[in-house]
Amino acid sequence: LRPGRGLLNGIDTASLQHGLVTTAGVVSHTGVGGFTLGGGYGRLNRKYGLAVDNLVSADLVTADGQIRTVSAEQDPDLFWAIRGGGGNFGVATQFEYKLHPFDRNVFSGAIIWPIEQAREVLDFYGGWYAGLSDDLYVGPAMVTMPDGVSAVVMEVVYAGDPAAGEKELAPLRKVGKPMKDTVTVQDYMVMQTQEDGTWAHGVRSYAKNGMAREFSPALIDAIQNAVVALSNTVSLTTGQLLRTRRARVIGKGLNTFNDPSPIGFRSNALK
Repeated sequence: LRPGRGLLNGIDTASLQHGLVTTAGVVSHTGVGGFTLGGGYGRLNRKYGLAVDNLVSADLVTADGQIRTVSAEQDPDLFWAIRGGGGNFGVATQFEYKLHPFDRNVFSGAIIWPIEQAREVLDFYGGWYAGLSDDLYVGPAMVTMPDGVSAVVMEVVYAGDPAAGEKELAPLRKVGKPMKDTVTVQDYMVMQTQEDGTWAHGVRSYAKNGMAREFSPALIDAIQNAVVALSNTVSLTTGQLLRTRRARVIGKGLNTFNDPSPIGFRSNALK
């Protein structure tokens, strides 16, 4: 895939046509180059790793004017550096990714609770997420929408048998009284494009993130306080569930090397 013409939507669309997938981000009009060189988080990172874990090779134009194809076998040090080390090692002109068999009809959607139930929902989540399988991605968010209504949202994607996903998700569905539950078997692209409008080109917004080792009571308090502080502003306070067995065992299935990539926070629970 050539970054100059590549958006994440293109990766998903082309690969899904062949029953395949790789980790792409959560906004489909994101550019491939920056996404990949920055590490590449997505709704499938728990099962398949980050985008850099699926990068097989890349073509770079380096500062000496040379065009190089880098991989585990060819310029391995440079290949290590670009997998999350940023964009200062050359101009990337092409990426090759590992693809995985995938049924595009996935158990996915969102569960939404009134903001008044946030503490109950997040307290449950804090004691529940550590036991989830790598197939299940559940991303918590607290949002204030344009109409001023605030809510707590859990975004769900189960990259496996829908029946197993429904069983694993069942405890979360029993928490509180959700005002909406859209989790069902549906095309993966429904999830992959649902945030495109929120982050549309031209939207004037500010984003900042940090890493958390665990979903602790103190973190829940901080999230709630942030939402209260921004209650008069259209806002989104969200977390991506990162920690997985594959993320902890570097070099055994996803990464090419026993040496991890430059991304140093793989053992953290949330982004």
